[in-house]
Parts: sequence; C-alpha cells; structure tokens
Amino acid sequence: MNSLSASLMLLPTFFLAYYVLRGYLKWSRYLIAAACFGYAALAFPVLSVVQETTGIHDNRAMLPFFAVFFAVFLFSTDLPFGRSLVIYLWSAVFMTFPSNAAYIVDAITHDDHDRMNFGPDVLFIQAVITFGICGGVYIATNLWDSRVLAPEHSPESIWYSWMSVPVLFLAMNIAMIPADYHAIRAFKLYRLYALFTVCLLLLYIYLTAIFYSFILEYIHIREFEAAEHIHDIQSLQFKNLQEQMAQDSRTRHDFKHTLHVLTRLAASENWEELKQYLSNFAVHADNIIVKNYCSNPALNAVLNYYAAKGEENGIAAELQIDLPDELMIDNIEFCSLLGNIMENAINACLALPEEKRRLSISVQVKNFVNLYIVSTNSYDGSLADSDGTYMSSKPEHKGIGLRSIGETVDKYKGTMRIETDDEEFRLDIVMKLA
Repeated sequence: MNSLSASLMLLPTFFLAYYVLRGYLKWSRYLIAAACFGYAALAFPVLSVVQETTGIHDNRAMLPFFAVFFAVFLFSTDLPFGRSLVIYLWSAVFMTFPSNAAYIVDAITHDDHDRMNFGPDVLFIQAVITFGICGGVYIATNLWDSRVLAPEHSPESIWYSWMSVPVLFLAMNIAMIPADYHAIRAFKLYRLYALFTVCLLLLYIYLTAIFYSFILEYIHIREFEAAEHIHDIQSLQFKNLQEQMAQDSRTRHDFKHTLHVLTRLAASENWEELKQYLSNFAVHADNIIVKNYCSNPALNAVLNYYAAKGEENGIAAELQIDLPDELMIDNIEFCSLLGNIMENAINACLALPEEKRRLSISVQVKNFVNLYIVSTNSYDGSLADSDGTYMSSKPEHKGIGLRSIGETVDKYKGTMRIETDDEEFRLDIVMKLA
C-alpha cells in the first residue's frame, strides 16, 4: 500500500510537469508515458531497499527518485534548465499536499498505526485530492497564456529568482511529515495539521498566480516597448519617405527648367553653350535623376532613399524589382517591410570594411498570388544572440526590425527563413497576396 502512495506522488508529478510543458516536448507522448511508467515500476522495488537501508519509512524516501528522473525530464523537453527545474519542482510540491493529507487521515482513522502504513481508505483520500489538484492545474493551464513559458518572452533570471518559492514549500511539506503519530495524538493536532496544510496549499496557489501575473505583465511591458520602437522606426521611415517625395518633386521641377534652358539654347543655335550645359548636366545627372524601380511612387521613394543611403556608405545595392501595378497588400505596411529589410541590411554592411559591403534584394510576384522577397547582404557574423535570435546591429533597436518584418509576414500568412554563414546573411520571405 505504501508503494501505491508513492505512485500517487511520482506519476501525477510527471503528468503535471509534462502537461504544463506540452508545447515543448522533444519526445512523443507515447515515449514519455512509457518512460514515466517504466521508471515508476523500477522505482518501487528499489524504494523498499532505500527505506530499509536509511530507516526512513515515509514518503521522504521518494526524494532521490524525483531527483534522478529530472535528468530524463530535462532531456525530453525543449526549454532552458532554469524554467524546466522550476516547473518540475512546482509540480512535485503540489503532490506533497495530498500525501500530507493522507498522514492526517491515517493518524485519525487507524489507532493501531504509529507511523505511515496506509490502507485502502487512506489511499482513496490521497487519490481524490491528487486528482482534484491535477484537474485544477489541467483547467488552469488550458486557460493561461502560453507565452509565459516561452524563453523569448521572459529572461531566465526571473525563473531562477522564483525557484526559492517551490523549494521553500517543498522543504516545509517534508518537515511536516510526522516521524510517528504519537505527538499528533497526544496533543490532538489533527485540526491544526489539516488547517496548516490547507493554508499552505492556498498560499502556494496564490503565489503561483502572482508569479504568473508578474510574467504576463513583464511580457506586456516588453511588447509595449517593442511597439513603441516599431512605431518610432515607421515614423522615421515615413519622414524619410516624405523627404524623398519632396526631393522627387524638386527634381521634376528642376528637370522642367533644364528642358526650357535646352530648348532656348537650341532655338538660338548657341551650340557651344548648349554643349557646355549638357556636359554639366551629365556630371550631376546621377544626383538629380530618380530611378524608377517600380510603378508604385511611395515604394519607389523608399527604394531610392535606401539605395542612395547605401551608395553614400560605399554599398552598391543590386535591386531587382518586378511587381505588378497593384498589390493586394497595404501600401504603408509594404513600404515599411522593404524599408526594414534594407535598413537592417545596410546597418549590417556598415560593420564591415567598405570593400566587403554587398547588398542585393529581389522582389517579385509569381502566379499572381505569391510575393517573394530575397535579401542577401554581407555581415560580420555577430548578429545572432545567444538564444539564436537575430538582432539588429543597433543596440537601441535590438531585434525590432526583424520583429516588425515577422509581424507583417505573419499577418499575410507568409513564411520567413533566415540563413547565415560567417560572411553572408540571407532573408527569404514568401507572402500570400490572395
């Protein structure tokens, strides 16, 4: 019977921990289930040996078995060590409460027992409480925001700081296990023991809810800050777009003036002055002629702006733009998307010597519904953070450009793939336009 009590601690702990991390499993559920039940089956005969050897005849003898299985748990899940350990300890603590309740019931209902010797009635109570807690956690974790566990949304340091809570509760629940029932019966501590156990359980649930709220608030603050950064970048791009459009307007006005001058010189047959004027015009033509990459004026202005910016920094941008007159995508979002791509690529190139700076971008629509964007640029190989997230080369805009690109791609149900080697950064995007 004591072995069954142990199973009501081991297996539900494994269930809770794996169910909470169900989105981060590296093994199949069948393999995990086989590992859990196989481990439990091996643990029970060893448990009796440990109890006889150590003289510990209660559930404290289960601690080494919990510790050993954590290695399996860590290997079979895909989360960092800190938050995996917190979830594992958190689950184990929950299962110590039904065990402590079983001690109370055993001490009250069996006067002939001096220490843990659970019968069917006690095991039934433990099972009911265990399934009740598992059901509560099952419902709660189906309602919570799954981003709470995601490594990209919260730093590992927060989880390490909260680890002290389950460790403290685990220590208290272990300390509460009575070595024998004499003290409980002599001082009639049944009610006090039961009340303290219930209060600890409620406090543990409350602290868990506070920690969940704290992580969620942290995520919301980070998202708000990211949205502000994205808004700032888009505002800057819009300002640059306005300046480029104003420059285009001035260029068209100047070109009209040039045509008038050329017409007058030709009419007066002043060929020498006409040749001199054309020679001067050719020298400055690159600065006043705006390239027409596409028929979209706003997008054309963005491409001209970043192409000029790249040229100013010794980056010869190769732009291949093949787009229809109308695109089934918001014009502002599309301009922001290509602006972010070109700005990220240019900033990455700036970290290299001028002779190594390369940038090429291809944008085209295939089959009338698929938009393909391929951006390739040289970089110094240091734009990936330790967790594999690609970052901007500007510290103040850490990851914002790619995050904004990713949000636009997701909105249009597209895919974004990043490939890198030591010298080249490649971004492939496919977006559905219909």
